[in-house]
Amino acid sequence: MKLRNLSKIGIVGPGLLGGSIGLAIKSHNPGHQVIGVGHRTRSVDRAKEIGAIDQGSLEIRDLAECDLVIIATPIGLIRRTIEELGEVLAPDAIVTDVGSTKRSICRWGKQLARRKIDFIGSHPIAGSEKRGVDFARPDLFINADCFVTPMAGNNPQAVDLVCELWQTLGMRVVKTTPSKHDKLLAAVSHLPHMVAAGLVNVCGEDQIKFSGTGFMDTTRIASGDVNLWHDIIVSNSDYLSAMLKKFTSQLEKVRQAIEKGDSKAICAFLEKARTRREDLVRFKYQQQQIEP
Repeated sequence: MKLRNLSKIGIVGPGLLGGSIGLAIKSHNPGHQVIGVGHRTRSVDRAKEIGAIDQGSLEIRDLAECDLVIIATPIGLIRRTIEELGEVLAPDAIVTDVGSTKRSICRWGKQLARRKIDFIGSHPIAGSEKRGVDFARPDLFINADCFVTPMAGNNPQAVDLVCELWQTLGMRVVKTTPSKHDKLLAAVSHLPHMVAAGLVNVCGEDQIKFSGTGFMDTTRIASGDVNLWHDIIVSNSDYLSAMLKKFTSQLEKVRQAIEKGDSKAICAFLEKARTRREDLVRFKYQQQQIEP
């Protein structure tokens, strides 16, 4: 089973990610028929205008003949979408998603096995704080990582096809379990969002207006969609809570060092962060994820 052999591919949620997936698929193989299903006529029509989809609809049933469906909705809509897809897709169809957490989504996806439909969780680490199909672009996924979280009972060929999808879009595929994914993302994605939001909220109105580029860079992700991030936080609350405890413990240690005037401890804290950050920059540059 190869991606090039699929006749129809469905995308539920033709927004930033869904629209970018459609654009990337069409740029690699214009022969694929991409069908987009959304909740708003405007976003579906706009996705068609920019060439992200060939056909648009507001009804899940219009994906009935798709060989592969990619769910690109917020987490809060994924469970219902999975249930609706289970009613219309043919046996041997494949479903994946782009959700930022995986344990809950993969549990919901298991129900498709009763219809002989394979659900394989995915999480492409790409996007921005912006939202909507107007910001979609075909190169969004190039040189980025994508987690794929197969489950016991998945058809190996279906797993391979989902991996091929993301690799075709220019991504590095990392296979892992839903639990390991959620624990990792709590540290490197979900905690940073909480920290950025906390930095904005801790500053008074008379202080924040004097912020410079450092503050703006550090808090950029706090501009993310509130409802989307609520769903992420709630669906990964245990791992995120554990990371918040570790983070506040770090802050408490450095607060005590500052209070005591312990220059050695303060410098050690800053130097460890500086060294690790520079190592990370070199690593990302070698992977061509950032500019030098």
